[in-house]
Amino acid sequence: MTNHDAAIALWEKALHIRKADASAAMQKGDFNLCIRRAQEAVELALKAALRFLGFDYPKHHDVGDLFRKACRERKIVVSDDALERVRTISSELSNMRAPAFYLEEVYARDDAVKSLEGADFVLETVKSVMRV
Repeated sequence: MTNHDAAIALWEKALHIRKADASAAMQKGDFNLCIRRAQEAVELALKAALRFLGFDYPKHHDVGDLFRKACRERKIVVSDDALERVRTISSELSNMRAPAFYLEEVYARDDAVKSLEGADFVLETVKSVMRV
């Protein structure tokens, strides 16, 4: 599998998780699972972009900083504000990932809505980078 093929496969998984899994969790009122799925979509989308740009990524959940670095190194036209927002969303959702999944913290609807809005922003940003 080429880097391009792997990037597309990761991108498609990210889209499915956001559009199907995260949305279903939200509709069921399972806000913790919705946050977890939003984080997974963000992580996979960013890793898809990194593969697309030819970067190896670490096996941890928050790769927002690396995405910002990759865009700058490859001179990808993404505003500094957008890159900072992607970095912040990735970091915040990564920090919420385990507490949400293991019910160490119970999140509200507003938290889930914010996580979906953040995931949508990251996916749109990655879409513009990958041109998919």
